[in-house]
Amino acid sequence: STHEGNIIAALPEHPNIVNLLHHCSAYSRPFERFTRLFCPEDGHLSLKMASQCSLLFLRYTPFNLERYFSNKQQVHSRSPFGFSENNILTLLVQLLLAMTHLDKHGIILGHMTSSNIFLEDDLLLLADFSYSFDAMKSDLADIKTWLQSVPCETLLEFPPELRQFKTSSSCEVTSSFQQILQKCNVFVAGRLFYDLLTTESLTNSSSVDQSADLVSFSAPFKFLMKNLISDKPDERFSSLECVLYCMILLFGPNNENCKSKSDCQQWLMTETFHLFLQPSLKGHPSIYNKDIHTKLLYIYLSLATPEKIWSIAQQVHSEV
Repeated sequence: STHEGNIIAALPEHPNIVNLLHHCSAYSRPFERFTRLFCPEDGHLSLKMASQCSLLFLRYTPFNLERYFSNKQQVHSRSPFGFSENNILTLLVQLLLAMTHLDKHGIILGHMTSSNIFLEDDLLLLADFSYSFDAMKSDLADIKTWLQSVPCETLLEFPPELRQFKTSSSCEVTSSFQQILQKCNVFVAGRLFYDLLTTESLTNSSSVDQSADLVSFSAPFKFLMKNLISDKPDERFSSLECVLYCMILLFGPNNENCKSKSDCQQWLMTETFHLFLQPSLKGHPSIYNKDIHTKLLYIYLSLATPEKIWSIAQQVHSEV
């Protein structure tokens, strides 16, 4: 199936989603020659899976998130495996930025794995669209058919609203269900990071409070994780709200600089002036991507308004 490649190729470019040079079905003569050349003994096994796979051609051989965490775990046996909270937030916010892009274009993920999320220096790149669908081109009957094809063990890690919909009898198109779909992607992102940071099984959002692996993280961070993996979609933040929540934890404003909307406006203006007066930028915002910290700060200041900061910051600081 070329489904995964078609989804990526149809998406407008985004800094946190891989760019493909080419994609095609693995069930092809070039794939057969490729597997027999590089896997002469096991080539027949690859060919059996070919009809279920896509070949995605990237411009480089990337380092994936699974390996990144595995290397850390070899040195640090307990969570957070040598990562600071800011390290985790820097990765998480990039994945959430990719989720905002998918939400905007109607692409819904049911599941993703860390082996298909790549790192290029500090830049995170999403490449896992194997369990995805285009909500703008699908009706509820299409979604139900798609869910029926998902293996049961994989479906257990899907957002609860998709699991429940698979067993429901209704195939009516409702606006409420379309709204529910908008919160699937943040659940998938939260689930991925919960699994990376903990050794405990996820049962519900209370798992965050009960996890010994997350004890070193701050209360606002744990609140964000609980929000992301909430069983109730209407309680979750939108992907953009999650991005802003992470950005406030990374960059501020702190509680003292956020007593009112006017305080937030003043903070936003000050940070914007400071950013563009940095000698490395030379007054040109197009050069903002010198490092991941500057890049994320630039994105934050581009997305933020005093009203948005004020709304999310109240939640952040109430958890301190």
